[in-house]
Amino acid sequence: MTEMHFVDYAMAGVCLGGTSVYVIFIAASLKNIFDYFYPSNVFPVEVYCALLMLPLIIFTQVRHLKFLVPFSILANICLILTFVITCYYTFVDIPDTSDKKLATNIMEWPLFLSTAIFAMEGINVVMPVENEMENPKHFLGCPGVLNITMCIVACLYSVVGLFGYLKYGDDVLGSITLNLPEDEVLALIAKIFVAVAVFFTYFLQMYAPMDILWIRVKDKISQRFQNGGQILMRSLSVILTGK
Repeated sequence: MTEMHFVDYAMAGVCLGGTSVYVIFIAASLKNIFDYFYPSNVFPVEVYCALLMLPLIIFTQVRHLKFLVPFSILANICLILTFVITCYYTFVDIPDTSDKKLATNIMEWPLFLSTAIFAMEGINVVMPVENEMENPKHFLGCPGVLNITMCIVACLYSVVGLFGYLKYGDDVLGSITLNLPEDEVLALIAKIFVAVAVFFTYFLQMYAPMDILWIRVKDKISQRFQNGGQILMRSLSVILTGK
């Protein structure tokens, strides 16, 4: 039982830590957008993080996975559109690539591995999706839902990563959308799309850790205060990711 508790809390901690990156990314994207439209009112990224708290708290109160499906569909549509726009900017006017390194030194490999693992991992979403499927056996196997989707995701990441590096080199930022021009409407649209996509993905990422934490604490709360307790727990968790 102790091992199970450790696994549950470890996964919840990883999920909460990962979603804090989502908050920072959304805030940074919003800052770029508003700085363009309102150059006379420039605010630090922390202000946008604070402004995100209320909508994130409200949407994180959704407790059933099926109600998050429309948000997931919208997020995927936004990501596809962002991918197309990003490819447009990265495929054209590629500078001379003769000075690009084929591989970095070994001391920077941990940074690559941690970034790649963060981008590809999704155990907190994988398990709930499999449990909610009408035919869970279709999730794994060969070919299975997981294998097919991960191959598609890996290919998309590879395309964006390769051509993004060829275009921007060592100046590429944590998200390539932040490298897009700040004074072009199409680039701003891409930043809006990706901010919306990550915003709605946030709730999916929070679904599993909230479920895990609630299972551990609900028996310690009176039945009368269970609903309020869950609202409080979810709200505090969101605030924690935005700290």
